[in-house]
Amino acid sequence: MVDGRVVNAEISSLLHGELLAIRTACGMVKALGIYGVLIESNNQMAFKVKCF
Repeated sequence: MVDGRVVNAEISSLLHGELLAIRTACGMVKALGIYGVLIESNNQMAFKVKCF
């Protein structure tokens, strides 16, 4: 973790939790002004999200 951020949230599935983590990470990347970050997951859906 870059800044020790913790998010408590009620989730309905593991997939929902994974997507929330990706969304939070993209928000952190944007707030820090970092570009070209690739966030990968080992979830069965094999998400690959590029934060702009």
